[in-house]
Amino acid sequence: MILEWSSTLATQFKPEEQLLGILFDGGIMTREQIMVVSKFSLRKIRRCRERAHRLTSDVPIQKIVLVGGKQGVAYALSMVGVRYVYEMLGYENHRVQTAPEGQLSHYIGTNNVLVRAVEAFGRENIEWLSTRELAEDIELQRRLGNRSSIYRGRPIRPDASIRIRKSDPVWIEYDNNTESPAKLEQKFLAYWQLSQERGKKMRTVLWVTGSERRKDYLERVFKAMTRVHGWGDGMQHLFFVEGQDTKWLESSH
Repeated sequence: MILEWSSTLATQFKPEEQLLGILFDGGIMTREQIMVVSKFSLRKIRRCRERAHRLTSDVPIQKIVLVGGKQGVAYALSMVGVRYVYEMLGYENHRVQTAPEGQLSHYIGTNNVLVRAVEAFGRENIEWLSTRELAEDIELQRRLGNRSSIYRGRPIRPDASIRIRKSDPVWIEYDNNTESPAKLEQKFLAYWQLSQERGKKMRTVLWVTGSERRKDYLERVFKAMTRVHGWGDGMQHLFFVEGQDTKWLESSH
């Protein structure tokens, strides 16, 4: 839905509300990422942020100053901002959660996958779902398939889903080299369980990370677990260094 805020939904919401919606779906985004996703200029983003502050009783958009190798500015919704978007969308009785600043690199890395795709294919050719939208969709499919009573555990939540033109959607997992082997094992096991639920409807999972070394490590862990658990070819997990994901999408679609 993130790409629809400044296109199909533009007539329903003010530009400052569109910015709130984009951050609602994007979690934490740099100004440059917002520019690509929204088609807003930097000046318009600043103006929308100022106007958004007039919509609520408190500051709805938090500013995060990036340090180190990622200099610049990022934005995220505050509790007030999230609550305002819930009201915009007509959500009731939802738990208000903000994007954890400790996952800043993870959000920026995930959103960079979207930015590269927009630059390669154009907004009009992309369907992108956030982790929140995917969680709702997966849970709906479980209920429709009468699987909720069988698998009581919480299913895996991919970081995003991307569909190019009329191709099958693929799921995105962004890895920023912080997850331990035990955590990776839990993720792969959760994906395997989900594949048992979905059968032929299971999606390909694209793992995107920052280095060739980490990519090779993820691939080794997955192959080892596949061998130990006897998973066979029931799941397709592909591993890429940042940028290679776009090349794969181009060659596959």
